[in-house]
Amino acid sequence: MKAFYEDIKKRWETGKAFVAKFSNWDTWVTLRDANNDEALTRIMTDIEQVAIDLAKLREDLKPLQELANKGHKAWWPLHNRMQQWSWKLFGVKVKQEEEAPPGVDINPEKNHAPFKMKDRR
Repeated sequence: MKAFYEDIKKRWETGKAFVAKFSNWDTWVTLRDANNDEALTRIMTDIEQVAIDLAKLREDLKPLQELANKGHKAWWPLHNRMQQWSWKLFGVKVKQEEEAPPGVDINPEKNHAPFKMKDRR
């Protein structure tokens, strides 16, 4: 499968280079002088085939894209909760709040952090 993608990529890069040559007058004249009608027709056919293959590749990847979207939707609530938790940790660090000593209830008035932090270095 990887070889298939690499082949399309290589052919696309080649086709893109020819399209760039077609779009500039000076390079078009040079390309026209270097190739006969058959060679130019073959180049255009190759570019068309690459475009067809890219369109087919896009259609083939749609089921994978749908699965990725489902995974993203499933992951988003967990990711969001982790982000919120990470900001809470950041807030504790910025305020330089400290953990309550062992056996003492958390007291925000004494600048205690709202939860116990563990050092897992």
